[in-house]
This record gives sequence, structure tokens and C-alpha cells, in this order.
Amino acid sequence: MASVGQQTVDPEREVDAGVLDLYRSVWRAARDVIVRRRLVVLFEVALIAVWLVLRTEVTVESRPYVAWTLVAAAVALISPTSGLVLLVATAPFFEPPTLLRVVGIRPNGQVLGMRHLLVASLGVAVALRIAAGGWRRLPRSPALGLAVVIGLLTAISAIRTLVEFDPQFGPRAAQSWIATIGGAMIVLLVATWVGRTGTIRPLVAATAGCALASLLSLVELARPGTISQGPLDWIGQWKDFGPRVTGIIAAPNAVATMLIVPAIVSTAAIGNLRGWRRLAAAIAALPTLAATLLTLSRSAVGGFFVAIVLFVGRHRRRTAWALFAVGIVVAALALPLFIQLRAGIVGITANESPIEWILGADEARFTAWAASIRMFLDSPIVGHGFLSYRFLGPAFGDPRLGSPHNEVLRLFAEEGIVGGIVIIAFIVALIRELRRPGDWLATALVAGAISYWFATMFNNPLLFIQVSAIAFTFFGFGLARSTAPAAPAVGDVVAPAAPPDEPRPTEVIRPPPSD
Repeated sequence: MASVGQQTVDPEREVDAGVLDLYRSVWRAARDVIVRRRLVVLFEVALIAVWLVLRTEVTVESRPYVAWTLVAAAVALISPTSGLVLLVATAPFFEPPTLLRVVGIRPNGQVLGMRHLLVASLGVAVALRIAAGGWRRLPRSPALGLAVVIGLLTAISAIRTLVEFDPQFGPRAAQSWIATIGGAMIVLLVATWVGRTGTIRPLVAATAGCALASLLSLVELARPGTISQGPLDWIGQWKDFGPRVTGIIAAPNAVATMLIVPAIVSTAAIGNLRGWRRLAAAIAALPTLAATLLTLSRSAVGGFFVAIVLFVGRHRRRTAWALFAVGIVVAALALPLFIQLRAGIVGITANESPIEWILGADEARFTAWAASIRMFLDSPIVGHGFLSYRFLGPAFGDPRLGSPHNEVLRLFAEEGIVGGIVIIAFIVALIRELRRPGDWLATALVAGAISYWFATMFNNPLLFIQVSAIAFTFFGFGLARSTAPAAPAVGDVVAPAAPPDEPRPTEVIRPPPSD
């Protein structure tokens, strides 16, 4: 019944509907159907399976493989989540850099591979969404902001290298931006964006890909020639390091750096997940953990020790400090044995002791560090340009390595004081934000981040997108968890609502609340 003065019939509301609204409603309905039926997952698995077949049967310059790459790039533009799944599932395996040759460009040295096109597509896809207002979804993350600064700073520096250096070196260094630190920052941004949707598919894909790569590497280690001389020889570059795991990357330390984060996370998951998820974590953790440790990388061994200390510290802080002190003492006592083991693997001459051998191997790093410092002091404000160490290293006292073997010193030498300070601030902010949720996964990610950045003090992992795609995907998901989840943006394919008696995807990797 209408009250006095009120119209008995409400006036008709204007409906501003058009063709775009119709298309939008159809897309939402189709999206819900696709997600509910898990067709997205089946589609991703099918594309990965096709990739494995193509890599085994044809070359990366063949039309079928190029077609697969173009399809994957298109998928990344439509769905960054699926694009990231494809990237991290295939990243642990070697892919020769032939992209420019395929399109008819013959630069001095090939740097870019097909997967770099996928990285670029992911970057474009997320950049367009952010520009269209999707920036509201991203967490208020100092680490993410610093990552953007690093990306822009090194991109400008790459342009400078292109302009200032000779035509043989400049173009090669400039095109390396997306294959090195630029690609790493893109993956971090994309992974953070995808992580805010609540899905964990890229983490599962990265863990599974690393587990498979580790298993194949262990088979090759146990029975040399089984993989390297068989139909799967394409998965790596094969060099003889004795009983040290290598192959998927032609250096044991790089292999360890790629595997360390998923190895720590999957190992920690065994003690914190339940049922079939615990079994799946164990299946992934066993080969990944074994392969990581069998690289005999000092950073890998130290990384797992840090992880143990951090997990003990979650419950007993004093015990953790005591364990840390004992570990330092044991490491000091065991170092001679470790040195003898490493020396025995590669062989030493009769005129040198194991101590002299290991110091000789590290002497090249010390020389590179000194050259980096001299480069920085020579141009402390703006540096010498992106990847300029490779060209200028001999002039500053390093005729051997061609790389600083320390990513922080690299930015000081090549980008100047601003670049060096920003990378240090980024590392600190990243670790602080990863630990913010306070659960077991946060602890595992912090341990993985410490291990990764410790490795960057002695090696060059940021030169390999193969390594960065894995580590920075985990870091991006950690940043996505650092604040409350945001609502999915329009047009994204996300996981459906779970039934009341099942955990949501974002809760699968969280521990149950304590009483």
C-alpha cells in the first residue's frame, strides 16, 4: 500500500544496456562454465604435453614449434594465469636462443629464445590490465614498487648500452634485458597479479616442472648417457661435473639456485599439508631436494640449513639460535672435508692441496668482485651501462669470467649508486613482505628467498630467465599473500567457489588455525 504522497507505481528505471553488455554477460557465463568444469586445467596440461612432444620430435625453429609459441603467447594475452602456467612448467628445461633467427634477423650472437616471447606477452597482458584500472588489485608493496624501478632503470641502461657501445656488443647486450633482470621483474609483477586471484596453478606447475627436471637429471647422474644420449637429450646442456647434478643448466650452482625455492617449499609442505596433498608434496620434494643437494653447491646446503633454523624458530626461538650457532661450528669443522670432496670430484694436480684448489677456484670470484668495485669507483653516479661488465671487465682487471659473480656488485658497477641501493632495498623489502603472513608457507618462502639471494652473492642467476621464472614466480605469490586478497578483476579466469566442506584454493596452502 502506498503512503500519502507516494506514487503507487514506481517509475521505470532507465536500462543502459548494449551489445557490449551482452558480450560481457556471455563471457562471464562461459568463464564460469569453463572454470567449474576444469577445462582450463585440461587445456593447460594439453598445451604442456604438446610442448614436450614438439621439443622431442622437432627443432625449435620448425613451424610446429613456432606455432606453439605463438599460441602460448596469445593465451598469455587472454589469460595471464594460463600463460604463467605454461612458462613455469617449461622453464626448467633448456631452450636454445633462436627467436631472432626465426624471424630473419641475424644479430651478432643469439640471446633470445621462444620463451622470451612468452615473457613479453605476459608483461604486456598485465601492463594493459594495470593501465585499465587493475592496479587496484595489486598489494601496496614496497618490494613490487622497487622491482618496477629496477626494471625501468635497467631498461634505460640497456638503451644506453645500445647507443654507446660498438655495433657488435651493444645490440646483443640490449636484447638481453628481457632474458635477464628485466624478465625477472616482469615475472615478479605477473606472478603477484595472478596470485591475487586466489589460484595456485602456477606454483603447482613450477613445482611439477622442477620435480620432473630433477628426476631426469638424477637418472643421468646415476646412469650417464641415459638422458644425454637419448631422445630427451634436448632438456639440457651436458657437461661432465662428475657426481654433481647438472644438465638442465650447464652449471651445478645455477641448477641449485633454480631448484632451491621449490625444494624448500615442497619439503615444508610435507609437514603441513594433509591427505593426498601431502603425498603430492612428497612426490615433488624427493627428487627436487635430492637434485638440489647433489649439486654440491655451498649456497644450496646453506639454504636448507637456514630453512631448518627458521622453522625451528617458529616454535622455539632460543633453540633456533642455539642450532644456528652449532651449525656455524659444524660448518667450520666440516669445511675441510667438503673441500676435499669437491676437489676429488674434479681432480687436483699433484702440486696443489685441496685447500689451494678451492681457494684457486674462488680466486676468480674475488678478482671479479674487485673489478666490479673498480668499475663502480670509475663511474659511481650512472655506472657504465647494462651488461657492460662483459665488455669492460678485462680493462678493470678481470680477463677471465666476463661477469661479476655478484648481482649486487653488478648493479653498482653497471647502473651506478642508484642501481646498487635500489637492489639492496628490494632484497630487504622482499624478505620482510614474504614473512608477513606468519604461516609455514611464509617461513618457507623467506628461507627460499634468503637462499636465492645468498646464491646471487657468488653467482649470476639473474642472467638466466630459466632460473628467474621459477624463483620470482614463488616470490610474486608471496607478495600477493602479504596483504588481504583483492577482488578479481573483470575478465580474469579464477578458481570457482569451493563447497563449504572443502578448503578454498587460497586456503590449501595455509595451516589450520591453532586452538
